[in-house]
Amino acid sequence: MNDDELTRLFRSLDKPAEPRAAFADALFANLEREAGNAIVRRRSSVRWVLLAAMLLLIASLGMAVAVGSGLIKLPFVVAVATATPSPSASPLSSGSPLATPVPTASILDPAYIDRLVATPDGFLVIGHANGTNPPSSAVSVILQGTGDGSSWQSMDATPFGRVVDMAVGPSAWVLISNTSLDLSGSWVVWRSTDGKDWTSNPTWTADTITSPLAVTAGPSGFAISGAYGPGRSDNTVWTSPDGVRWTRAAISLGNTGGSALVLDRGFLAYQSGSYGDTPAMFASADGASWEPVSSPTGSGHSVIAGLLQVGSNLVAIICNPVPDGACDVSTGSVEGSAGSLAIHWQADAAATQELHGSKPTASTGAGSGGFIFGYDLATYARVVLSSNDGLSWTRTALPADAFGGGLPNLLAAGQSVVVGVGWTGSTPAGIGRDLWRSPDGATWTLASAPSVPPAPQVPSGSCPPAPTTVQQLVDIGFVKAAACYSNQSLTLNGYSSNCGGCGGVPDARLTPDWMAAAYSYGAWYISPQNTKTTAEGTRLAVNLLPSARLTPPGEGVPVTITGHFNDPASQDCRIVPLRLASELPPTSDAIGMCQRSFVVTSISVTGG
Repeated sequence: MNDDELTRLFRSLDKPAEPRAAFADALFANLEREAGNAIVRRRSSVRWVLLAAMLLLIASLGMAVAVGSGLIKLPFVVAVATATPSPSASPLSSGSPLATPVPTASILDPAYIDRLVATPDGFLVIGHANGTNPPSSAVSVILQGTGDGSSWQSMDATPFGRVVDMAVGPSAWVLISNTSLDLSGSWVVWRSTDGKDWTSNPTWTADTITSPLAVTAGPSGFAISGAYGPGRSDNTVWTSPDGVRWTRAAISLGNTGGSALVLDRGFLAYQSGSYGDTPAMFASADGASWEPVSSPTGSGHSVIAGLLQVGSNLVAIICNPVPDGACDVSTGSVEGSAGSLAIHWQADAAATQELHGSKPTASTGAGSGGFIFGYDLATYARVVLSSNDGLSWTRTALPADAFGGGLPNLLAAGQSVVVGVGWTGSTPAGIGRDLWRSPDGATWTLASAPSVPPAPQVPSGSCPPAPTTVQQLVDIGFVKAAACYSNQSLTLNGYSSNCGGCGGVPDARLTPDWMAAAYSYGAWYISPQNTKTTAEGTRLAVNLLPSARLTPPGEGVPVTITGHFNDPASQDCRIVPLRLASELPPTSDAIGMCQRSFVVTSISVTGG
């Protein structure tokens, strides 16, 4: 696996919130896809796989989240902007001061985005750059954007370790980091009154943290969500009025899907209902005393797929988690005295109708308005529902060029614009990512942030002679081969193989199904080695042309195959999300993947 392939792997943002039993297999499938199908299953690369998994967990267990004072670790993205923080000059009682990490225009390029945060006067992007020798050379990256999302400047994140999340509240900024890249180190809370001078607090909790953490802010302070042990991990929240003193809530949010929202008059914590758990909500006026409150409900088995605050109202999106499941919208009002809070929920039939037939990928809100982004399940047409008060919603079709043709799950609403992580123009080697901004959620323009990954390029150099062995194809690479040989018929000698032990549930599927090797597991695998006797051999996923009616031989059988890249069916390829919160990639991304995928048209056994 080369550096470019690892770099593309680390861009993965869209994984479930808890490791599955088949996590390693699903990760291998992701390796196949992100490597452009040039390499699959090299068992000697287990060390790389585990290190890659560590980075994937950073972006996955906290879920791909855009936050202001909004929701953390939801099945999809929520952001709520907060009041302007008022710096405090009072010294901190614990921790050690840090020299000011002044903004700098020089960081490793490119950077990959893991978080998008709305602040009272702008935006923050949290991500990482892999450097020249990933993952050991990887560093955290923080970009700070202006209120209109048009100008971005990098900050020096090196003093913090692995930055996982940030939030800005009324009195301070809070940053969460881990001292180790693989999150096996200590969890440290950093605090600043101006975003420049920071003080660390490694003793903010005595609990043993067992999952990545996420932080959110609001008028009442801050809330950190995550899991702790020992024993079986339990999700909960820790709250603070000022980012200095933290209190763990004496509530259980189950094993997955725990989230938090900071309200005007207190805190809200809940279990979303992911992975079979029952949705549940708890409220606290002071972060110390908690009591159960009512939860929004939907039809059948539903999960709280989104929760945001628009003005004085709460808005919940409740969805059936199956791929084509329906979603309902409910509006909630917070009631009660200073010592006790309650939430009254009411189904919003009009908003539910506007969302009918669509699957949401993200929601985000600020005091001035809220937005729900989704796509039509039948046509994949993209839409946005917008509201000024959370009570009345307007549905608008997104233009074809918005976000570069896809629909992201990382969006954040600020005070005057909405920012999202979209795509840029594709090349024969792939597609790039970039920040987009909109004044109304409907019309979008590129924000062109520095260091966000551009579209990859085909390796330089002249085209070599057409390969005649699978090993030569491995050496050339699928990207280069697809660019050099177009749809020319290629005949290769190698071995029949398999995926080496596949499993797991993918987050999306590629259509047509017979082209699945372009995205995840292949119908068949080939190798330059006999993987039956050399388990560490390289395994390449390939497609079998349906009209050829091919039956591959068993593993280890020498074969001669004929096939090509750039099959005409590539123009019909589409990536279809299967999970809530999964982004909808542009059609050009799916087409490019299929064009770079090898289609086998004949198989001949050449030995016993």
